[in-house]
Amino acid sequence: MEGQIHFPNNMVIVKRDIYLDYCNFMFKVLQGMQEHYREKGTPRPDRYLGYVGELLTTVYFAYHRGRWRTGFIDYRLLKEV
Repeated sequence: MEGQIHFPNNMVIVKRDIYLDYCNFMFKVLQGMQEHYREKGTPRPDRYLGYVGELLTTVYFAYHRGRWRTGFIDYRLLKEV
């Protein structure tokens, strides 16, 4: 996974089958992490799963980049009112 890309904020517009595959991948990893910390008895009051989910979005779509046409918009392009 060469290069430096990041798809922030977990916001995607995709076909249903892609969305279901993405969710299956992401929530399987997140659930495993949550179970790991529970078993260790390590409390995590922060929103670590949210941050990991954002990174997993990038991992998923970067991994499949040759499979689908993708595009993104930087949310900073939206004007504050």
